[in-house]
This record gives sequence, structure tokens and C-alpha cells, in this order.
Amino acid sequence: MQSASPALPSNTEPQGASLELPRWHTFPLTLRGALLAAVLLYALLGPARLEADIIAATLGFTAGALFLAVLMIAVVCAINLRRSVRLELDHIAEQYEAGRETTLVLKLSRFSVLPGFVLTVQPYFNSPALAVPEFRLTGRSNASRYLSCAATFPHRGIWSLRELRVGFGDQLGLTQLRWQLLSQTEQLRYTVNPPACAIGQAPIISSFERPGDMVSQSQERLGDPLEIKRYEASDGARRIVWKIFARRGELVSRHPEASMSPEGRVVMYAAALAEEDMVCSGMLKYAEQLTELNLELVAGCSGMGSAVLARSPEALRALLVNSVWSSDQDPAHTQSELSAMLQRLATTSSGERLQRVALFTSARRFRTASDRDLMLGLCSTLRE
Repeated sequence: MQSASPALPSNTEPQGASLELPRWHTFPLTLRGALLAAVLLYALLGPARLEADIIAATLGFTAGALFLAVLMIAVVCAINLRRSVRLELDHIAEQYEAGRETTLVLKLSRFSVLPGFVLTVQPYFNSPALAVPEFRLTGRSNASRYLSCAATFPHRGIWSLRELRVGFGDQLGLTQLRWQLLSQTEQLRYTVNPPACAIGQAPIISSFERPGDMVSQSQERLGDPLEIKRYEASDGARRIVWKIFARRGELVSRHPEASMSPEGRVVMYAAALAEEDMVCSGMLKYAEQLTELNLELVAGCSGMGSAVLARSPEALRALLVNSVWSSDQDPAHTQSELSAMLQRLATTSSGERLQRVALFTSARRFRTASDRDLMLGLCSTLRE
């Protein structure tokens, strides 16, 4: 028989790797157990010894013996469990979505817990924003046991499992021995993407201009001459299709198709905090629209530091996820980061002039004076 029940708290990340080599928290008594030990010691050294109180002595020695027995059993069982119990983490999918409920799964090797005692398992992640319940196990399991619980990642990012804390003690709460299963963080991780969102078709704004870009070339159509239209006097004799005139007696002229030149590169920057996933979702959707139109994109975001600028929706998604833990930075740092990004682009623009940048941010950024100052600072950086 065995049972597992969640109770409450803490944090993040897996990949089916074993967690090994525990670290002890050595003091075996809880506060309740320490108080009981103090009362028993007082009973034995006080009334029982000084006043020869037989009842106090009997109760004190009996309770003390039971207490020591429970303590010794807890210590011995905890040592055996520490040596034998192993935990693995399984994850259901390679990618997760922020704000959507998912299932965290722990695989526990077989174990045996004596009646009156309980084994606890508590995962802790790299941020307290994710709360995972504590598992309480009793009885015996002759095969591997899977422990699962529902959890919701609050925002995008690489969520890493920091440690697993295992505890063993009696169900009265008198003894508690704890040890940590230290994880290899780089192997135990959940990649959490911003949630998908549906936005309308946004206008495409080219960020660069070349000399002559603003000159109308409606009369200079340089495509292949495949478009056939009714002849007009302004077309000239060279455009008349004489074969059609010979067969049908109609004057038609051949016009070049309008040549399609790319709009250029679209530069984007996301000033988004960790909890502002919808800003990132909108930016990703816009990037996908650019890709569908075969336009080039260049994108950065808060907290990116010196990372390579994203030039595809996939690279942008990875950049937004990897930089989230640095996104809650000082406003001046965000401003200097955007300025450094623009300087990088200026050195590689090959004669093009950077004129516009699509800035993605949340409306919440305009509610406080400090956030408004940040937005104004970003705008001044763009003007420069």
C-alpha cells in the first residue's frame, strides 16, 4: 500500500536525467520534537529526581524511551532511503507554453516506509514564481512510482530545476531528516515559449531607406514584358503586338509587369518584462507575417545583452525565451542596450539609412512616471 498527496510550495525543469548525490540537513528534530525533548528532560531532572516522584519518573522514562526509539528508527530508515531512493524527472513535451497548465512527472525508485512514518519529496525551481506541491508518500512500493502534479508556468523562459528536497520523519511531526538531491541544471530544464495569440494583419513598415526609395517609379516598370492591354496612343508603336493585329485586326500593346522589389529590412525591438508575454506573442506573429512576405527582419529585446540579433521567427522566439531572466533591468540599461543594437545595425547597413524601428511594448509601460520616462528615453534613442 502507498499513498501520495500534494501539500504546497515551489519551482522548475527536467529531461529524464537522474538526480544524485544528496546533501544532508543533519538536525533530526523538528521544533515540536525539540520541545517534547525539553519537557521530558525537565520531568526526569526536575520532579522525578529532586522530589522522588515515581509517577513523573515512570512517565518520563517511558516517554523518553519511546521518543528515542522513534528517533533512532527515523535516523536508520532515513540513511537507508538516502542510499536507495533515486528520482528521475520525465517531461511530456519538448516545448511548453506560458500560462497553459502542464503536467510535471517525477519517477521514484521503489521504496519502503514503515507505518507511522512519511517520505516527502519537494521540487524547487530557479524562480519562486512557480509553485509545485510537496508529495507525501507512505507504505511500500515494489516498482518504480510516478508522481505527477499539474503546474502552470507563469511566463516564458528556461525553467531549471534547482533541487529536489527529500524528507523522512514520523507522522506526529517529532522527527524530520532532510537531504537534497542536487540536479545538473543544464540537463533538467523546461523551455517555455510565449503563448500563441491571434492578431490582425499589421502594416509593414520598412526600417531602411536607400537613395531614390522615395522617388516614384510608376512609369519605369522593369519586369518582363508579358502584360497585354488595349493599345493607347501614349504607348508608342514599339509596344504594338503586330501578330495579334495581323490575325484579329486589333491594336494591343505589350507592357512590362510591375517589378516587385523587396521592402527592405524591418527592425524590431521588444521592451517586455517577464510577465508581458503577450507583447512577445504579438512580435512573433508580426515576424511570421514578414517571413510570409519574404521580407527580412532584424529583432532584439530587453535583456539580450550582446546576443546575436534574431533574423527569423524561430531565432526571435529563442532570443525572447533565453533573455527573460535579464529583462527586468534598469531603464537606463534598456536604453543603452537599444542604442548598442542600432549601432550594430548602422555598421552593417552598407549605405542604407536606418529610419524607423518597430517598438513592441505593453500599455502598462505608460501608467507610471518611471515607465513613461523609459519609453521617452527609448524614443529619444531612436531619434538619435
